[in-house]
Amino acid sequence: MRFFVPGIPVPQTRPRVYTHAGVTRAVSVTKKIKVWRDAVVVAAKEAGAYPADFPLDVTMTFLLPRVARAPKSKPYREPHACRPDLSNYIKCVEDALDGVAWVDDGQIARLDARKMRVELGERPAVLVEIGRFVLEEECHPDCECNNEEEL
Repeated sequence: MRFFVPGIPVPQTRPRVYTHAGVTRAVSVTKKIKVWRDAVVVAAKEAGAYPADFPLDVTMTFLLPRVARAPKSKPYREPHACRPDLSNYIKCVEDALDGVAWVDDGQIARLDARKMRVELGERPAVLVEIGRFVLEEECHPDCECNNEEEL
């Protein structure tokens, strides 16, 4: 299954703990995060997502806005190698898809993720691909494919 969620991806934040009048509260989901998670759920359901109960192979590509100072002479995608951390973007999508595309995000056996700045004219989004995890069999060390002569 593959689906595309348009919009600027939102990273998961850490819970913030507040104490007021002797009452301690932890707040972890902001309105911005809720709106983004809802968009992820809608896109997944439109793509036919169901709570799979087997190991999964997941790929996420986060397309983030270009910086204003980015030269137009570089219209291609480039890595987004700064904050927020990639793991925070991943966690937000994983949590949104709990009970939608998988029973629990612990089922993800392989995860490939990247965050890139969009190409010139492209809009921010996230592309999510979900499939059944298939263990790639490794050859035995004495297998013929490992005994190829070097050139």
